Amino acid sequence: MEQMHNQLKLQIRRYFGEPESLPKEWQGFINAVNKDYVEFDTGRAPLERAPELTPQLLEANPDFRVIFERLIHSSMDAIFAFDRDYRYTVWNPAVERILGLNKLQTLGQSAFDVFPFLNDTGGEKFYRDALAGKTVIASDRLYIVPGTQEQIFVEGHFSPLLDDTGKIIGGLAILRDISERKRAEALHAEKSRQAALRAEISIAFGSDSGLDTILHACGHAIVRHLDAAFARIWTINEDGDTLELRASAGMYTHLNGPHGRVPVGKLKIGLIAQERLPHLTNDVLHDPLWSANIPFVS
Repeated sequence: MEQMHNQLKLQIRRYFGEPESLPKEWQGFINAVNKDYVEFDTGRAPLERAPELTPQLLEANPDFRVIFERLIHSSMDAIFAFDRDYRYTVWNPAVERILGLNKLQTLGQSAFDVFPFLNDTGGEKFYRDALAGKTVIASDRLYIVPGTQEQIFVEGHFSPLLDDTGKIIGGLAILRDISERKRAEALHAEKSRQAALRAEISIAFGSDSGLDTILHACGHAIVRHLDAAFARIWTINEDGDTLELRASAGMYTHLNGPHGRVPVGKLKIGLIAQERLPHLTNDVLHDPLWSANIPFVS
């Protein structure tokens, strides 16, 4: 793109912050508006020789203001602005969709009243930095959507808003919902961990070591690759009625001694062995297979 027109640059700074902070997807629109500014200048050049008309001609064109307002309204990115008292002044439909609050709930309200958790989570720093003239990025911010309680991740670009004289009159933020990206990254990381774990277990079983050594290597691999607090491996005796703890890694290994043998059908680990099915629990203390009398046996 040819050099950006000064008036266009001023409008962008007024409504969005520094031109460099704009999303790449807007570049085609920005180029078209820049061309219009240049052509407008070409047509008005003879008039600018009249000193009495110059101030009016240099005022921001209201048509372009309408264009920018439409751009904000139709943007897929969440866009909001706030004044020096942290009161919201712009709240576009995308931010309503992502954050779950409409403009009637936010415009004219202080950010710290709308989102009381900002002070507790450090989110207020991004607002204060913008009003201090800094352009900052809020990365990987966890947000719980009101009403649905859905947990999402957002990334925000905060920048100062300037008036015609360069004075900071507020701040502007462009947010994106990056939950899908975070889930994809987490899935990729999980697959990588599992692949590394499978490889290490395969190496252990392919060695000439005894079974106890192999199982201990597997236990330590589980703790290391899956970020587990601890791992235990049990085997069933020849009679099929007793579990024997053969390997332990991570925390609570000091509890192994008294509980090295568990009858099949007793305690959580014994019941799992009896059912011969995998068992997943998200609440160990309230799991029906849990025995409160002997902690950490399972």
